[in-house]
Amino acid sequence: RNGGKITRPFLGVAMLDATDFYNLSRYKITLPEGTEGAVVIEVQEKSPASNAKLKMGDVITKIDDYEVKSVSQLKYYLYKHEPGETVKVKVMRGSKSKDFDVKLGQSE
Repeated sequence: RNGGKITRPFLGVAMLDATDFYNLSRYKITLPEGTEGAVVIEVQEKSPASNAKLKMGDVITKIDDYEVKSVSQLKYYLYKHEPGETVKVKVMRGSKSKDFDVKLGQSE
């Protein structure tokens, strides 16, 4: 680890697991029963997620071809990418499924 910085890809969202009903209810987010994924509870301004038009309440269910069932799983797949790469993010927004191309930023 020769003193170099670790750079990680950056989406710019705060998330909760879709199964975390208690905390989701504090954000007035209700999901259909059985929903799995990472729920966006906050989108940072001018972040990659904001540029891609992700919104609070979106449930991220896939990154590229990887199923996402939890926040930790999303981070695991996200960290397989480099800052500057573009990933395809599939979300459930209401009853609709939408695909977004997100160009990843960099966090340190």
